[in-house]
Amino acid sequence: MILAYLISIALFLVVVFFSNKMGRLFGMLQLPLISGFLLAGILAGPYLIGVLSTKSVGHLVFVDQVSLAVIAFIAGTELYWEDLKERFHSITYITAVQTFFVFILGSVALYLLSGMIPFMKSMSAGGRITVSLIAASILIARSPSSAIAIVSELRAKGPFTQTVLGVTMVTDVVVIVLFAISHSLAQPLLSTKGFELSFLLILGVELIASLLLGLAIAWVIRTLLWSKIHTYIQSASILIIGYAVFAANGWLLAHAHHYLPIHFHYEPLLVCMIAGFAITNFSRTHEPFHEHLHNMAFPIYVAFFTLTGASLNVNLLVQTWAIALVLVIMRLVMLFMGSWVGGRLAGDPEQHNRLSWMTYVTQAGVSLGLAKQVATAYPSWGQAFAALMISVIVINQLAGPPFFKWAIQRVGEAEVKDEELPEGELQLLKEVG
Repeated sequence: MILAYLISIALFLVVVFFSNKMGRLFGMLQLPLISGFLLAGILAGPYLIGVLSTKSVGHLVFVDQVSLAVIAFIAGTELYWEDLKERFHSITYITAVQTFFVFILGSVALYLLSGMIPFMKSMSAGGRITVSLIAASILIARSPSSAIAIVSELRAKGPFTQTVLGVTMVTDVVVIVLFAISHSLAQPLLSTKGFELSFLLILGVELIASLLLGLAIAWVIRTLLWSKIHTYIQSASILIIGYAVFAANGWLLAHAHHYLPIHFHYEPLLVCMIAGFAITNFSRTHEPFHEHLHNMAFPIYVAFFTLTGASLNVNLLVQTWAIALVLVIMRLVMLFMGSWVGGRLAGDPEQHNRLSWMTYVTQAGVSLGLAKQVATAYPSWGQAFAALMISVIVINQLAGPPFFKWAIQRVGEAEVKDEELPEGELQLLKEVG
């Protein structure tokens, strides 16, 4: 068993090496680095060349967990209140209006399209409503990791970038809450049981637990950074703490019902995001914390996006591409409407309002995790649902980074200009690789 894990890790390191090379190639072609990482993972994955088998990808779950923890820490550090409070008005309006358009109108549109979706055709009205609500909540989700990677790649700074990052981070919190509510509403809609309000109490307790645990993790990391131990040990400890947050939640999901009368868990992404936010805004150790994250960010991005690509079943994309494309286009229209209306209400520049939707296209870790959770929770239709949503996520994640990059450059907030991109990206590789 241990040998199998070691072989999987060794093969993955080889794939990551070539993924890094492909990222460099994409950089020379003035394309986002992470698109190269994704493509390298897809090519090396079990559904194409097969360097990494399905079992090998399963052995590498810990890479996903460590990466997501670091990405969430970084997401939290991007929410620096002194920088964001000037854009708080815009962030609030855009997040609220986008959520309305994508979740409310998206649910209605999905319900109306349910006759075109094979696994929904035979469902009752309650079942169709359930799927529509859960799918719409996943469609809201963004990819903070992609946003931060591209902002870092372009060294982008300015009000447009601050608003985009703020909306992206806040939206992930909103998504987690809406998904939990939609998931809980599914029980009375799919069964004859009456609607129970107890799930609201449980949801509230879980969110409070996530907040408190995030603050506790921030305190532990702050204490660690005040210590005199070597910087490499500090970095390794941060990775271990992040992994522990995800591993402990996995244990709770699997075993908590044996000890508690309810299914209880916390949201690890939210925990790490809160920890990063607390250290950045309320601790004098924020500078060394940022330095540790900066040093590990690039290898984490390479590993995470490569493994994400290897995990994607391209056969599902082939089977469901037509319906997935309809959902992608529908989502793009709603993102544009939400961004434009929200920006107008906030009084943002018209150019920002016309272009900001492009920065919200990408989807990755959170979306994939939610889709997989549905597949596990609803055996009768969950696998088909997950196949469709993963196809949507694949299209959004491959198309989103070029959109994002073009929008940042168009508004003039990229420090790395078009003619400087290859050199700038190679410099980024030297800085954080």
